[in-house]
Amino acid sequence: MKRTGNKNLKIIAACSVAIFSLLVLVGGVFSWFTIVMQRSISGAEFVVVNTGTCDLYSIDLYKFDYATYTYGSGASASTVIDYSNPEAGRVNKYGYDKARNQFGYEDASGWHQVPVMNTYDPVELEIHQSTVRDLNCDAIYKFTISTTTFENANLDASVAKIIDKVKQENEMFLSSCVNFDVYLASDLSNDNPLLANKVYYPSYIEQSETLTAEEDVFYKLSYLTSIKTEHPHLYGQSETEVDVGNKPVTFTYDSVSNTNLLDIYINVNYAPSELEDTISLIYVSSINAICDFGFKFFFTEANE
Repeated sequence: MKRTGNKNLKIIAACSVAIFSLLVLVGGVFSWFTIVMQRSISGAEFVVVNTGTCDLYSIDLYKFDYATYTYGSGASASTVIDYSNPEAGRVNKYGYDKARNQFGYEDASGWHQVPVMNTYDPVELEIHQSTVRDLNCDAIYKFTISTTTFENANLDASVAKIIDKVKQENEMFLSSCVNFDVYLASDLSNDNPLLANKVYYPSYIEQSETLTAEEDVFYKLSYLTSIKTEHPHLYGQSETEVDVGNKPVTFTYDSVSNTNLLDIYINVNYAPSELEDTISLIYVSSINAICDFGFKFFFTEANE
């Protein structure tokens, strides 16, 4: 389904997510909501500390990149993002650079940091009766955990607020408007009955086409998230930490790292119901949203 373009102001999040280490909370960073094109957008930064018998082996980001077109050259050049034609875009995977604390890629011209979440346009949802899935805003993080200690374990994953964050009158906490959904590799299997008959394909891709590996992950998890009626979240409640996944897991031996590895996927996406009150605000001022949450993964060895 193509979405017609409009000139409405939109909310953009360059979502910087503070990560808990496997056991320990580390420092937070910021995320910005702002009027589209009003200011430059920063990318994501992660601060990672490994503790205990498990380590954070790697982090990857799966996101949808809309097509862009540049007009003019030099100082007068301007870039337009084509939100109206998602079929011209593509899903990409970006690695996390520990030295830079950023997601991005490197080419002949150097390092390129990427923003994490795409534009959220509440007006688009109202006018075209779209869903948040149609906006392709999902930020899907793949955390690969390593251990040399055990193979079978119980995973207790949670999201917690960073309680020492403060906000001003014109600011909001990001935890007040996003959902968190946790998945394992088994959820991506073609044997998953929820994914039968390629229901996860977006309308702008023919089912006769073969998805790339990155598209397969993004569209499957985006779809699985969209059909859920409830999502773990931190908004509207007094708790400062919520469980997002409690399940048995199995680490798989990897000959390259000589360790056992486990992939955990977390889909972070907007909760439209929590952003209804911001529609009028974005017409008069930008909204600075402070990223005030982190992820925690706790493993206990399973009894044989």
